[in-house]
Amino acid sequence: MQILRKIHSIIDGNIETNKLSRHYNIFSSALIIISILLIILESFEELEIYLSSIIYTTETFVVIFFSIEYIIRLITSPFQYPNKKFIAPFLFIVSFLGIIDLLSILPFYLPMFINSNLTFLRVLRLFRLMRIFKLLRYSESVRTLGKALSRIKTELFSTLFITFIVLLFSANIMYIVENKAQPDTFKNMGESLWWAVATLTTVGYGDIYPVTSLGKVISGIMALVGIGIVAIPAGLLSSAFVSEIEERKRKKTGRINKCPHCENSIKK
Repeated sequence: MQILRKIHSIIDGNIETNKLSRHYNIFSSALIIISILLIILESFEELEIYLSSIIYTTETFVVIFFSIEYIIRLITSPFQYPNKKFIAPFLFIVSFLGIIDLLSILPFYLPMFINSNLTFLRVLRLFRLMRIFKLLRYSESVRTLGKALSRIKTELFSTLFITFIVLLFSANIMYIVENKAQPDTFKNMGESLWWAVATLTTVGYGDIYPVTSLGKVISGIMALVGIGIVAIPAGLLSSAFVSEIEERKRKKTGRINKCPHCENSIKK
């Protein structure tokens, strides 16, 4: 039992106080980044001849490593959910990171048991990119961003709801104004919604645009509104991110002040 607790403290411990946990996180993050880079290089046909053996060997090692980690996390899940030890393995399996862990290794094993065609293999390769989400567990910076998003989830939802209303409203107006002048371009609300998305996000692809004077005026107003819509969530996120960093600093300072060695040095 003590051995399992020790292992859990390494794979899921505090990287600021546990050196082994910090080294494990660095090694795991490096493996994820290397595997993602190899997935990108694998798409270059001219490099496949030279890198095929390296890619397969590295992929095999990465999958075996994370398969062992998945089993260990499953076994040590009662330490992660101390108040729900009996259902801890199930809670880990259905958790977001548990699902990510499983999806990151499944593409390697499924072709061994399922007769697959080329399309299926390409879909499995896509799932290999899910490993990048494993950085949510290993990277402190990514975890900080996740906590910042969690802080403002209500505000973000409200902003998205307002954005959706503005999209529908502007698309409907543009459809009414431009439909007669451009029946092939603004032929339905779907096409108008595409224009609204491209305009409000200030992308402006130029494939759909108004030709009437009123349509141009409305398009200009929507473009200005779009700047504000994009700026609101950006401001919310930056504010929450700064607050999260400040809170981390306060907690870290509090731990340092509580350190007996530090207190002794202060007294001296």
